[in-house]
Order: sequence, then C-alpha cells, then structure tokens
Amino acid sequence: MTIDRREFLKSVAATAALAGTAAHAQMPHVSEDRIAIPDDGWSLWIDRHAAWQDDDLFLPDDVDLARLPANPPTDGWPALYARHSGPDFATVTLPTTVEQHFWGNYGSRPYTPEEYRYAADDPVPQNGAYTGVSWWWRTIEIPADLRDRRLFLHIRGARMRAEVYLNERLVGYSIMEELPFECDLTSAIRPGGRNILAIRITNPGGRYDWVDGTTIRWGKVSLYRSHGFGGLDRELTLHIAPHACRIADAWVLNTPEPRTIHAFAKIEGHTTAVPRFEVLDPATGKVLATATGESDSGQQTFRATLACPDAHLWDLDTPTLYRLRVILPAANSQHDLRIVPFGFRWFAPDGLGSNAVFRLNGRRIKIFTSISWGYWGHNGLWPTPDLAEREVTQAKRLGLNCLNFHRNVGKEDVFRAHDRLGLLRYMEPGGGKLAIGK
Repeated sequence: MTIDRREFLKSVAATAALAGTAAHAQMPHVSEDRIAIPDDGWSLWIDRHAAWQDDDLFLPDDVDLARLPANPPTDGWPALYARHSGPDFATVTLPTTVEQHFWGNYGSRPYTPEEYRYAADDPVPQNGAYTGVSWWWRTIEIPADLRDRRLFLHIRGARMRAEVYLNERLVGYSIMEELPFECDLTSAIRPGGRNILAIRITNPGGRYDWVDGTTIRWGKVSLYRSHGFGGLDRELTLHIAPHACRIADAWVLNTPEPRTIHAFAKIEGHTTAVPRFEVLDPATGKVLATATGESDSGQQTFRATLACPDAHLWDLDTPTLYRLRVILPAANSQHDLRIVPFGFRWFAPDGLGSNAVFRLNGRRIKIFTSISWGYWGHNGLWPTPDLAEREVTQAKRLGLNCLNFHRNVGKEDVFRAHDRLGLLRYMEPGGGKLAIGK
C-alpha cells in the first residue's frame, strides 16, 4: 500500500506494516509537523549471545555513523526477521522494557548492595533483570513521493545504549540514557516499499531503589548507575523536512511578564528564509500573536518576543495551554513546521536574603511536594499516559501542588500530564557527578 506525499504530509493515510504479517496499521496523527509510528506491533528478541561488555562508548559529539562499528544480530538479519515465536521472542507494545516480559527468565539472584541499598537486611527479593542486548523492530511503509525530502526519526527515550538501523544501515546512536534523540533516515529509506526499523538496546545493569550514589563499569568507562531496566519509550515519530533546510528544534522561554514569551527556533542547513512565529489558541484556532524571527548572535538560532495581553495564565486550577507554531518558508512550497505546547506563566523566588517566598504569576505560593522515584508499572521505566495522569490526580488528592523527579530524567508523558492537569514539577539534580570520582 502506498500513498502520495500530499496525503502523507496531511497525516491522513500514513501507514505502517506489522513485521511478518500482511496487516497494516494506520499511523496516528500527532501534530501538524510529526507522524507517529504505532506503539503496537513491535517485535522483541533477546540476543543472549551478543558481545557488549568491552565495547567502546561514544558521546554525542563523538558519534560519526560512518566510523561507528555496525553490530548486526548474532544470527544475522534474515534470522531476526523470521522470528515470530520462541522463549526469547515477544510481540510488544511501547512503552515497555525487556523486564516486563522476561523478568527472571534468565536466572535470578539476591540483589547486591550496589543494586539495592537494603540487600543485606532484606535478602528475599531476587534480581531477575536482564543485562545485555535486545532487538526491537517493526516495518514501516514510506510513500514513494518522498525522494525529494528528508526523513527524521525522533525517539523520546531509550535505556541504555540505542543503536538504530533502517534497512540494516546504522542511522542513529545514543548512550544518553532516557533522553530524546533524532536519527536522519534519508540515506537509508526505500520510498514506495517496506522499510524495516530495528533498534539494538544494550542494558549493562543498574539500581532498583532510590539511591544514585554508585557507578557501573562498562568497558573502559564508569557510568552513573541509573534505573536497571532496558527498553524503549513510546510514540516514536517521523518528521518530514525539505532537503535544503529544516527546523531542528523549537522552544519557549517564559518571562517575568507572564503574558509575554521568548520563542526560539534552531535552523539546520543553509537558507536565506526567516522563520515566522505564531501563538495559537487551540480552543478557537485563532492566531493571537505573530512575529518574524531575528537571528540570535549570528547563529542559526532565531528568536522572537510575542505578547498576548488577553491570554489566560496557566495556573494550578486553570492550566490553560497554548501552541507556538514555527513556520520556515521555502520557495518550492515545501515549508517546514514545528509546534510546541506551552502555558503563559512565571514562577520565581522573591525577597532572597530577607523574606524569601515563591511566587507563581506574581502571587505567593507555598510548595507542597513529594518525591517520585520514577519506577513505573508495569515495565519499571516508562509511564503510560494513564499512569502519568494518575500520578498527578492522586498527588492533587493528597493536597500536593508539586512533585519531584527524584534523581531521574523527566518523562514526556509526565510533563504533558502536569501541564494539562495543573501540577508543578521539580527535577532534582542527579548523582552523575559521582561517575567522575572524588
């Protein structure tokens, strides 16, 4: 099944084929600028014999895909695609982890003190996590009329190392655990046919409590010993961009004037075009403010200041959200687009050194908060939208107006729930400095 580019860009009929079947799942519409790959229909296989313990690791600035080693499945690509059953195989829905499906399948043992603070006093719980390599894959159908466009894959989070392959070509790499990253798929896509997306995840181990003061050794380096699960967050998305240039990122910064924002866009590639910024009211579809971007310090980052005097402020009881829309025009009408949800608000301390208080939108506020360890059922690592929402609603029932990410990277579905339902969030500084040593 193929579709033309216009339909694809309108997010009307983008499709993805389930691996190993003739069925096709329609890609749901995420926003005007991104198309979601379905969360269901993923295949998961445990590559128990893959080597990984002595691998070299690469930080983002050191990633050169042309020079990085390619690590195909131990039994080869055809054997991977042919798997549909067996003790090491599962059909899964994101978000999930290996542990959700295979906890204890490869043995269990008492926790060590480096994994669990109370291991000596509480020897009954057994560690059944899997350390090593797993493969996650599905097929996606890419329209034939995309040969003149660039295609990017956005991954919201993976743990720990993610090596991304499209049609058996390495197109992405990240060791930045649980953080989002992008992969340029352009050189590997097969427009008009079936494309196989495969992600190789490596989990070296980790912790299973709230402590963040220990490290783990992988190859030649020490890493912060974070939550000890291996898996993928949900809602992988595709972004179609012109070949010449694209909006690589966009964001909003609030200001002490709550109804005024600073908007930013990072442009990748050479262009003389200037991005246009708009504030949209999603309830009415009206454009409340518009501005032309100005170059920020001569770089490929543009900024604009937009004021909406009649906008409703985001508050705990009235969490009103708006949209920033960034448009990068092109002569061939292949405009690029990025949309960012945000709220008009300002939170800051006041009276430091004398009578310090917190203020939200100029009004004094007392913070009532608690920590959230970031261990989510049923997979241990990633919340579903329902669980993220439940955390917010239950916190509010307890009289809290804030929650802390306790030494754990914030998850996108949690941020969305807090913004939509009205709860503040604080991300505690982690213990990653301990990986460096004393």
